Amino acid sequence: MEPMERLKMNFECQVLEDNRTSLNQCFLNCSKNHEDYIPAHFCDQHIPLEYRDEHMHSLIKSVADITVRVRCVYVSTSRPEFWPQVIGSEEQCPYPFYNFRGYKLSRFGSGRINRVVYFPDTPCTCGKCSQSDTPNLGSYIVFIDTATHVVFDEEEARKTSIRLFFDSYLSPKVNLDVLSMCYANVERDWCLLTCTTCDSDVGDTLAAKLKLFEKARNDFYYSYAKSRQNDPRAIIVSHPHGGPKQISLGHWENKQQVGDNNSYHRFHYTANTCPGSSGAPVYLMGFKEWGWWDELLHSGASSNGLNFSGAGVIYV
Repeated sequence: MEPMERLKMNFECQVLEDNRTSLNQCFLNCSKNHEDYIPAHFCDQHIPLEYRDEHMHSLIKSVADITVRVRCVYVSTSRPEFWPQVIGSEEQCPYPFYNFRGYKLSRFGSGRINRVVYFPDTPCTCGKCSQSDTPNLGSYIVFIDTATHVVFDEEEARKTSIRLFFDSYLSPKVNLDVLSMCYANVERDWCLLTCTTCDSDVGDTLAAKLKLFEKARNDFYYSYAKSRQNDPRAIIVSHPHGGPKQISLGHWENKQQVGDNNSYHRFHYTANTCPGSSGAPVYLMGFKEWGWWDELLHSGASSNGLNFSGAGVIYV
């Protein structure tokens, strides 16, 4: 595998540089193949025959259920000029949006629900409650994974919103404002954001979908662990061009160690992505994450024709 620093890398945020550009225009102007995308409300006829089995179907559906759209409208003054040495090495790779530091810049990525925790006796601090003298009692804290090149730090997190359940253009608008950034790892291109809501319909729905996902993920792993090297399928769900979520199916081609820790690996795969896919959840047949902090998230596309993830700690 050619070293990453020798490849041209495109990190796949969808940027709107002015108010005259629409997300639909970005979609129409894209040179990538959109025909391979599968809608979130899919049926068996949308899925290639090799993916039509119970565990695969359950995983695809449950990953789609917890995938979210991420929108950030500001660029932190702390963004570095280049990727860290662990990625950039001798031929330094420019870090996204460095030249826009301190400016408003509307961009879209993807992410996934990581955890939902309910605090029944805690006053809510959502956007509506924070402006009220009598905030609602009972708060759901919603944790979101995305890529650090989408949301870099606390400064950007406060200018970020999350859209839930965006399956089609007819989907109701359900948005969460990001409260803070819990954790960020630039080398891995992974961060954890927190949101809050007092809407029990939203909180309970997310918790239920996350529980179904965790079961589907475990079933998926144990069903395919022995066949992963001979059958290296890959699944990604994202929001290409900031639009409704789409499902991508393909194969992973290779893995690459990141840094000195031999637990961290980045994967390369053929599953289709576009600008707006950065931060999307990536699942590989027969591999299992160590824990909730170790997911693989999509980072970008390289000049060798393969797409690549950030680094995760998974059984390899």
